[in-house]
Amino acid sequence: MDSSRYDIYIYDYTIPGPKPEISIEQRNELLEKGKDSVCKITLPDINFGNGYFCQIIYNENKYNVLIINNQIINRETLKTQDYLNIKYNYNYNTSLISIKNKILDINSENKKYNFIEINNNEFNFYNIEGNFNGDFNEEIKNKIIKEGNKYICDILLTIVGTGFICQIPYNNNNINVLFTNNHIINKDLLLKGKKIRYIYKGNLKEIEITENRLVWTDLKNYKVGLDYTCIQIFDEDGFDTKNIFQIEESNLSNYNGLDICVLQYPKSQIELTTGYIQNLNKYEIFHNADTEYGSSGSPIICINNHKVIGIHRCTRKNGKTNNILNFGSFIKYILKKY
Repeated sequence: MDSSRYDIYIYDYTIPGPKPEISIEQRNELLEKGKDSVCKITLPDINFGNGYFCQIIYNENKYNVLIINNQIINRETLKTQDYLNIKYNYNYNTSLISIKNKILDINSENKKYNFIEINNNEFNFYNIEGNFNGDFNEEIKNKIIKEGNKYICDILLTIVGTGFICQIPYNNNNINVLFTNNHIINKDLLLKGKKIRYIYKGNLKEIEITENRLVWTDLKNYKVGLDYTCIQIFDEDGFDTKNIFQIEESNLSNYNGLDICVLQYPKSQIELTTGYIQNLNKYEIFHNADTEYGSSGSPIICINNHKVIGIHRCTRKNGKTNNILNFGSFIKYILKKY
């Protein structure tokens, strides 16, 4: 397959076609193992614009809310986030706020804004007097700005991806590592002193990049399909390594048509989807398991033996034929490099 012809990238798609059936017992076994092996990578990255802290009365209830223009971050994107990183304009403090299940269903005629309930007293809230009808208009915004920006914050959208831990051979020993994609954690984030944040078993944690921690990433071969980052992990990082996934190192008789699953962490919990390997080349695995935004870096797992054969990357749509396939990096080839 000429992978270069798949030139349109999309990140949230249901791939058409049949999927392999697995038993409830097998699904539960994989999900249970996934709880020990899979984490969500969270990286505050781009300043998307301003948000406004306001106190409103809506349907006779009082709410403290963060109001965000839908053009800055739409509701579907917000639903993929457990946390939102913000910076106050007036003193430049930063804060990580939980937004899981906090998006209010406020009816607005123009649907231009999202309203997130805030349950702590860390912020100043501008009082919008009277009953609020959902119309956060320019007049209100101008009044807030005149107050000196103390009700305004910068929205730093958190880039999300999935990571997984596994054991790999290295220098005649086995070491435990965290795998994800290079487009989630790139070389600039692997410098000494940098910290990688992740959510593991519901807890927000972080890994600090130090001199004694092995790290690998590959940007040189990114275009041919090797989109990966590998970080050595230690006991103090807080992962439970007793039940983690193993890597498939042997030559399977026929990868094409192999039953696989993708364990992914796109939203607030681990999800499992099934599919088949539909093609592969030296670097890449093409499959039809469904994925969502935030699934980049997920393990592609052989259902028969529960071993990892690839790292999911994203979805390609062929601009000439409109065929759609998910694809990932072939982990066996990655290990050959080290």
